[in-house]
Amino acid sequence: MAKQQLTLEREIYTGKDGNEYFGYIVRGVLRGREVKADITPKDIGGYELLDILFDGDGEVMLTVTDEEKVDAFGNKMRYKSYVAESIDEDGTPLICEVKPKQSSDKCYITAFCNQAKRIADDE
Repeated sequence: MAKQQLTLEREIYTGKDGNEYFGYIVRGVLRGREVKADITPKDIGGYELLDILFDGDGEVMLTVTDEEKVDAFGNKMRYKSYVAESIDEDGTPLICEVKPKQSSDKCYITAFCNQAKRIADDE
């Protein structure tokens, strides 16, 4: 299974109601243009968990892993899993399952992972 790590950032944005909220993004450059991919937790409870991850001292990483599962009929299905993770001050890992907010965000994440892999292969 291929695994890539990207840096996950938190930024403040103003919602349609005028209130400020945290958004979770991965930044990158594609063909000279700065872009960002929006990331969201898999469920509503994940927002609190992401806040806990970002309140720690460490950097929050987005780990993207190529996965495969086989159904009862032997058909293989490939997919990507997305996990935000950081390490507590005592060395304990803390993770939160996340997902790209839209299909375009998934495309950006795939491109960022491909860039990171190409850079790692060149080194």
